[in-house]
Amino acid sequence: MSTESIALGTPIFALSNPMMSHAIPMKNTDIFTLLENSSETSLISVNSLSNNSFNTPAVKTGPLFSHKPRVEIKVDLPSDDENDDDLSSPVLVARRQAEIEAISQVETDADESHIEENLTNRKEPNHMIMKHIWKSNYSAPIKMQLFEGGLKVLDVGCGTGIWLDEMAAENPRSTFTGMDVNSSLFKLENKNGNAGFFVYNLLDGLPFGDNTFDYIHQSFLNLYLTEKQWKETVIKELVRVCKPGGYIELIESDLQYINAGETTHNLNRSFRSAYKRRGINPVMCGHLIRLLEETNVMTNVTIEERHIPLGSRKGSISKMATEGIIKSLYSARNVLSRLMKITPEEYDKLCKTIGEEYDENKTKIPTCRILGQKISDNHAI
Repeated sequence: MSTESIALGTPIFALSNPMMSHAIPMKNTDIFTLLENSSETSLISVNSLSNNSFNTPAVKTGPLFSHKPRVEIKVDLPSDDENDDDLSSPVLVARRQAEIEAISQVETDADESHIEENLTNRKEPNHMIMKHIWKSNYSAPIKMQLFEGGLKVLDVGCGTGIWLDEMAAENPRSTFTGMDVNSSLFKLENKNGNAGFFVYNLLDGLPFGDNTFDYIHQSFLNLYLTEKQWKETVIKELVRVCKPGGYIELIESDLQYINAGETTHNLNRSFRSAYKRRGINPVMCGHLIRLLEETNVMTNVTIEERHIPLGSRKGSISKMATEGIIKSLYSARNVLSRLMKITPEEYDKLCKTIGEEYDENKTKIPTCRILGQKISDNHAI
């Protein structure tokens, strides 16, 4: 049996650039004061702030900051007619969906840009599926500490902010910071006033001081970062801003299928080829473990894998994942049909058989959580 895959950092939530999405609702003052006094800040818009303390460090400069950071701060208060209590509601998900324009990290031709264009809301369905499969929002052993309070949490590439919002609501005594390169999808209720957001490009380095956060969460950036970017910037920055004894958790999926049919295998092989041409390693999970270990300051690095069933046999989660993948395939129609040396019409016919193959072969997609702890004297937060 073939175990090839089709873009799952992408499939389930379609393809859009990871380093790119979101806005910022914070009911805090310290962070705004720091940013207003920073010469590195190019745009600040602050309104309706309360006096809650957030204590987020100012913009940092250094070797990894080759460009001046662009920090955009906005307050996005929910309208009176919105009821977002049920974050898993299909109605809410549909309402929150917004189209975004992808930002290519690697030069590519016009056709290849379709891999990332005209796709919707990469994070909402992703979040719902992953929470269902994993039965939790995280694996780090910090549940009691989060609830008791005092922990500082960073969500890198936070998308719509739904993970951030849920975590902040469940743990009102801890503080949560989200970061992404664009604010077009971000929407934060922040009912407890303990969450905030930065518009910032991860590849410019993180705008925080060393040893700032107790827990760092990052999900589904694999198909938007080159292996070189992971090695030279991303992992180093995540480790730098993590406190000794703190945890880093990476949620990713390789471009692999379990029990792939022939059509699925062929389409996925072309999908992988398109990413490789752009300098992206579509099977990066094993390398991420190695990169964390090679920092020499991370211990207890582990990986756990769970599978997302595809097709129509397992209910709404399976259907949601399948629809996301097929949507991604159609969006990449021009570039993949060219790579496969078939007509767009022939490509469409292949896409129509995907769902049938999923059911017939009981196809699944593997997802993983990679967890590591930064070394300290007692290895504890």
